[in-house]
Amino acid sequence: MKKTILILTLLCAATITQAQVGIGTTSPATSSILDVTSTTKGLLTPRMTTAQRDAISLPDTGLQIYNTDNRAIETFTGTTGEWFTLGRGKGAVVSNTAVGVQALYSNTSGYRNTANGYAALYDNTTGNYNTANGYYALVNNTTGSSNTAAGYGALQNNTTGSSNTAAGYGALQNNTTAANNTANGYGALQNNTTGTYNTANGSHALLNNTSSYNTANGYAALYNNTAGYGNTANGYQALKSNITGRDNTANGHQSLLSNTSGHSNTANGYKALHFNTTGYWNTAIGYQANVSLNNLFNATAIGLGAMVTASNRVRIGNGSVARIGGQVGWSTLSDGRIKENVQEAVPGLSFIAELRPVTYTLNTRKQDAINMQAMPDSIQDERMLSDDEYLASSSIVRTGFIAQEVEAAAQKVGFDFDGVSTPQNETD
Repeated sequence: MKKTILILTLLCAATITQAQVGIGTTSPATSSILDVTSTTKGLLTPRMTTAQRDAISLPDTGLQIYNTDNRAIETFTGTTGEWFTLGRGKGAVVSNTAVGVQALYSNTSGYRNTANGYAALYDNTTGNYNTANGYYALVNNTTGSSNTAAGYGALQNNTTGSSNTAAGYGALQNNTTAANNTANGYGALQNNTTGTYNTANGSHALLNNTSSYNTANGYAALYNNTAGYGNTANGYQALKSNITGRDNTANGHQSLLSNTSGHSNTANGYKALHFNTTGYWNTAIGYQANVSLNNLFNATAIGLGAMVTASNRVRIGNGSVARIGGQVGWSTLSDGRIKENVQEAVPGLSFIAELRPVTYTLNTRKQDAINMQAMPDSIQDERMLSDDEYLASSSIVRTGFIAQEVEAAAQKVGFDFDGVSTPQNETD
């Protein structure tokens, strides 16, 4: 009895003088209130099941236990029902790593998973090779494997989808069963559910996608795409309005911006094919190379501001171009092997006699205004050139005929002349 009193007295003295208690050491660390030192034994915390843990009345913040169900050390966070898990989760597989409240909480036999963050990989049961970093990352995944999620809510609703990579707040957030998608950026592929083999890099890229085989690089690229497939968009808002259009390629700031259902278009350059919505098989190469109507097909525009005004046409250069040339002239196909129904019913001299050769200059500024009259004023204002830029092409003195007069002369002599191309629409 005297020994016990002596020990307690000494312990109290140590507590009063040093405010530290040492077990296994006579020199407890000055920053600790209790220093347990041993090279042969460990510190054993209270062991209990989840049910026993939850039955603790009013647990204090920081209370720590070893959960025999989850096979992990858990610390009470101070919020009712929230215990921070440090260990490998519920499953018996040694190769899992879980750091965070309820991380890998439901895992049973899934292996080589890593979860960092509140409820990361919470519902995972048998999924393997998953990595989740962030609040709710891969929280609903059950059997999906080889997924990587980094960011708040990344791949949050994925259940059985595999081989997906999501980095960024809400990236691939609503994906459920789709596989082989890559999303990098805030909201990238956020609403994708079943679409596969998509790649989205940039905030809100492919945000609403549900289809497959699309690639979007840039802010809001392919933003509204839902059912369109096989599209490639590179650049700020490239193919942003596309919904069901397929097999389109857009490279450049706002290229193919207005396209909704048009398919098989190729646009390269700032706002190339910007005006197209439902047209197809169109090609535009160059800064603001475009079409004058939104539903043309097989139209090709090449060069700065080149504008095609009708389907099945090719236009090179804009209204300021003064010369187009090369070492040889343009070759027109002509081959007797493919010419049929040849006749000599050509009123040559009488037709020529009706023609009026003239010299003239072209008002190329007015030409562009006619070509763009169906476009919104904002687009016209942006595309219209300065007077100096039109000067060279408008100053050339040309020789030839007036198209309307040639057409009238042919009709007068009954000549079905194909040398005059009549406008196919109001902007042609």
